[in-house]
Formats: sequence, C-alpha cells, structure tokens
Amino acid sequence: MRPLVKDETNRAALFWTMVTFLIASPRLFEEGISLDPAIYSTLARNFAEQGGWRVGAGKYFFPDFTDHPYLFPWIQGFFFRLFGASDFTSRIPNLLMGSFTIFFLYRFLARNFGTKVATWFSVATMLTAPIVGRFATAYLEVTYFFFFAGSLDQFDVALKRLSWRPLLASAALFTAAFLTKGIALLPGLALLFWWGILSGEKRSTVVKTMGLWTGLTAVIGGAFLALQTSQSAYPFWSEYFHRAFFKRATQSKNLWMGEWLYLVLVFKLHTLHTLVAFAAWPSLNRRLFWFALGGFGLFAAANGLLGMQYHHYTYPALPFLNLLTVMGLMRFGLDGKISVERCRGFALGLGLALHVFWNLVPFPMRKKPFPDFFEFRPRMAAMKQAGLADLQGVGLTNTDWLYPAMSLWYWKLDTVEVHGEPLKPGAVLLERGADVVAFDERGFRRCAISTRYELWVSEFLWEPCFRATHPLKK
Repeated sequence: MRPLVKDETNRAALFWTMVTFLIASPRLFEEGISLDPAIYSTLARNFAEQGGWRVGAGKYFFPDFTDHPYLFPWIQGFFFRLFGASDFTSRIPNLLMGSFTIFFLYRFLARNFGTKVATWFSVATMLTAPIVGRFATAYLEVTYFFFFAGSLDQFDVALKRLSWRPLLASAALFTAAFLTKGIALLPGLALLFWWGILSGEKRSTVVKTMGLWTGLTAVIGGAFLALQTSQSAYPFWSEYFHRAFFKRATQSKNLWMGEWLYLVLVFKLHTLHTLVAFAAWPSLNRRLFWFALGGFGLFAAANGLLGMQYHHYTYPALPFLNLLTVMGLMRFGLDGKISVERCRGFALGLGLALHVFWNLVPFPMRKKPFPDFFEFRPRMAAMKQAGLADLQGVGLTNTDWLYPAMSLWYWKLDTVEVHGEPLKPGAVLLERGADVVAFDERGFRRCAISTRYELWVSEFLWEPCFRATHPLKK
C-alpha cells in the first residue's frame, strides 16, 4: 500500500476521531459526576462566576487549590460561561479533547509506522474502556494527555523538516500540558527526547531540534509563570512546587510496592490487551517496540511512584500498552487478514450500535452516584434563598472528600464540621440513624431524610425547607 499523503492522513485521523467520539458520547447525558470531577467542576464554576487568577472550591474546603495548575478549570470555566454549569457541560471539554487525542496519535503513527499500525491502534483504543470511558469525565489526565499527544505530533513534524511553526506549536502544547497537571508531565518530557533518539533522523538535526524546542518551551512556560505570579497576590507556583516535590514525594511508603501494584492494576483493567501485548517480543519493528515500551515504562513508573491505586492514574500509560498490543496482533498475522476498510466499517457500526443499545436498554449502564445530593437539591436551593450561608455537619463520615466535594457542586453550600461546639441557628446535616435527642432540645426540626443523611433545620428555615418539595395547594 502506498503511503498516505498529508490530506489522506488527516481525513483518516478525523474519521477515527469521529468514531471515538461516537463511542464515548453516550455518557454525555448521565446524571451525576464523581469525586475529582466534582472538585474540578466546582473550581471551574467559581472561575466562570468570579474570574481572576486565584481559584478555590469553598470557604472551608480547598479555599486555595494548590494540587495542580489551573488550565483545566479555566477551560471548563469557559464552557460554563457559555452554556451554564451542569453535569452535562462539565463533560464536554474532555469529550472533545479525549477524542482529538486520537487525531494526533493517528497522524504520528501513520507518518512513522504506516497506516496499518495507526488503524489497528485506533481500533485497540476504541475498544479500551479505561481510556475512552474516561473521555466524558472531568479528569486532568484526559486533558494533559491531549496536549501532550499534540506536542508529540508537532515535535515529530519539526524533526522531519526543522520548521519553526511545528516547533513553536509543540512547545506551546507541551506548556499547556504542564499547566494542566504540572510535574506529572515529566515522563512526557523524557519520552519526547527518547523519540528524538529513535526517530532515525540525523544526529545533528535531532540535537538542534531538541535544543530549540527546549528553549521555546522554557520561554513560553516561564513567561506564563511570571505573568500569573505578577497578576495574583496568591503565591500559587511556590505553593504548588513545594507540594509537588516534597509533600507528594513522601506519599509512597514503599517505592517498589507502589510500582508493582500499579502494574497489577493495569493488568486488571486491561487484561486481554496486556496478554496480547506479551506477543510483541521479540519485536517485528524495533523502533515501534522501544518507543511503546519506553512510553509505558515512563508513565507507569511516574504514576506508580505515588503509591495511589486510582484507576485514572493508568490513563496515560495505556495508549503505549495498546501499541504493544497492536504489535502482538501483527505477530499473529491479524493485520493481513482484515483490511483497513473493514476496520473502519466495524468501528462505525460498533459506535452506532453502542448508541442504540445504551439509550434503549431498560437498565442503567453505569453505577449511579449517591442519590442524597440530588434528593436534597430543592431544599438546599430554597434555604439558600432564605438566607442560609453554610451547613453544619455533625459526625459526617466522609470518604476521601466525597461529601464536601459533592455538596459544593450540587448544593453550592460549604459545611462546617461541628465537634461538640454549640450549634448555631441554621441547618444541620448528620448521618442517618445518629442520636438526634439533642437536636429536638436545641430547637431544630427534622426536615428530610435521604439514603445516607438527615437534614435538621431551625424554625426560620422550616417553611422554605418543607415547601421546596411540598408546595401549597392552590
């Protein structure tokens, strides 16, 4: 097969982008988002409403957010400003960026390893639920890997023709990836340089491109850091780097155990692909093999170092595992039996069938979040209109910030944990089934019970709380 010209490659890349969007988009209309997306979406909504260089979630919960840089809340906040803040709009940015990650990776692979590799990689990724299933979710991994994939694609173009335009684009996209998740991008930096070595270009060209790219990236990134530092009274970058290099570095108590558990998690989430990937050795294409192995190893080592077994931490390593899977499939000769055209037909048919199945099946395809935050929304909104500023929490058993993150996103209310202090007039939330004798004695009345919580209110909030779901009959 003759190599694709540029326009044909772009059209094929857009086709696989569209198919991936089709497969990921049924989740767009789900009700409920999870913990991290609720935090990031709250940050974005606050930015959309207030603007400014300083981003926080609430008065008591993350008043200043220093875990990661702010580019994603700014992007998401832009969508909120245009379309309003909701579960639906919270999913749009990453659904678009996740899908277009395939566009950049297809171009890169087709340019260097041919259309068969690029096509089979797109099929393998399309069938990878831990990747595509996260597109319609506000996770930072989806955003920063989109920017990284674009940077890799443009870096490769610059290597081949030593042009300023792709070099500048690559530097800008890499800076955007850093401004999304900070030093988590260090494996990507190493991988870019690793690809420079594997690319097969002249050594002088590689060294020159890497030097120019490094200089441009440092200038663009340094300029933005200086701009944010000068415009904001809050010293974000000093706080962020201290947290990233010192606090997070101590989170893993056992380095080797963290790496091992990360690999076990990858195997659990991606079992079939992993088993096929073992067939990639000995390699049929050494450049592709060492690039894929380097990408998987670098991102796996960096994320395993944290010692946290969160599923979304596997996201940036899985595309490179899929490349090894493709090499395993080629060793079995599957690429010679199924044409590129049949792969496209299968992908489009699967995308359409998934949409029909997802929308017509009589049971939910995904586990719904805790219903409490939806059940209490009308009451919380009515009490806010009546002057309620904060909730008081008594004996709440939070699971990894679950309660405060969800309450801020769905109720726009912060919660003050009360430990033996006198309760103030207002609203009190407590675990269902807790001792409530003291509340009757302090003038509180129970307004509502949900799956996990009870809501008690003072006399001045009783009517708005009760009438929110029991309106007066005319």
